[in-house]
Amino acid sequence: MDLNQLIENWEGLAKKDPFWAVLTWPEKSGGRWTKEEFLNDGKKEVESVLIKLNSLNLLPNKYAMLDFGCGLGRLSYSFAEAFQQVQAIDISTTMISQAKKLCKTKTNIQFFINPKDDLEILQSESLDFVYTSLTLQHMKPEYAMKYLTEFYRL
Repeated sequence: MDLNQLIENWEGLAKKDPFWAVLTWPEKSGGRWTKEEFLNDGKKEVESVLIKLNSLNLLPNKYAMLDFGCGLGRLSYSFAEAFQQVQAIDISTTMISQAKKLCKTKTNIQFFINPKDDLEILQSESLDFVYTSLTLQHMKPEYAMKYLTEFYRL
C-alpha cells in the first residue's frame, strides 16, 4: 500500500469509527468506545512505558517528544502530562482534526498532518523521545525503515 492508499484507508476509518480504528477491540466496534475509556487506555500505556524506561535508567529528558502516528491523540493526551512539549503527527487529516478536539485542554500538544514519507517538518535533534504504537505495522517496510531513520535524526 503506497502512502496515498494509506491516507485514503485511514481517512475512511477515521470517518467511520475513529476510536475503533485505533483500538480494534471487537466488543468496541460500532462506536462503543467512550472518550474516557479510550483516553484511559492511553494513560495506562504511557504510564507503563515511562515506568519501564525508568526501571532501565533510560527515562529521557521530559522536554520535547514525538507521538508518531498519533491518530486521535490517545497517547499524546497522557504524554502531555509528562513532557513539556508533545509533537503529534498523523497521516490522516480527519484523525488530526478529531485529535485536536479530543485533546483541546492540553495546550502543550502540537498536531501535524504529515502525508509524506519523511519528517522534514521537524528540526533535527529537536526531541528527547520518540514513541510510536500500533503504527509502523500498517505500512510497507520501506516506509517504516525511512521513518525509523527520521526518528534517529530527530
